Amino acid sequence: HGQPVDSRRRDELVQWKFEAYQQIIRDGLPAMPGAVEFVRKAAAQFPLAIASGSLRVEIEHLLNKLALRECFSILATADDCARSKPDPEVYRIALARLRKLSLFGAPPLEAAECLAIEDAPLGVVAARAAGMKCLALAHSRPPEELRHAHGVYRTFAEIDLNKVTAEMR
Repeated sequence: HGQPVDSRRRDELVQWKFEAYQQIIRDGLPAMPGAVEFVRKAAAQFPLAIASGSLRVEIEHLLNKLALRECFSILATADDCARSKPDPEVYRIALARLRKLSLFGAPPLEAAECLAIEDAPLGVVAARAAGMKCLALAHSRPPEELRHAHGVYRTFAEIDLNKVTAEMR
């Protein structure tokens, strides 16, 4: 929030949050309804990336618990970024890594060809600032807080991947 922070205190809080979250996710977390099916369907058609403000160890753990790790070619995490969302840095890192996949030659993959799926207002801001299309899931926020996304859904099951893909062309 632009306020000065004592670096020692910041590091203590980050460590506390890490330890508390590790305890919460130790046995995994339940997937959102329709998420596993959506990810598997999308991964069969497109290379997938995660662009998250969470730590890599947390993401890897949860993906492994859900047996989804193999669905994601790229992970861009808080470990990779100096700035968090709403800054688009994590999305730009994910895009740069996707461009290195052999699937994408010349011309390079463009941000406008990517679809981000977010569940937080600042995440939508970050995705849009990176030049990506963005769908939002209103499972933890009211839809009106996510209205700046290209589309807002309540669950993954509501998203017609074929229709969204056609609309992006």
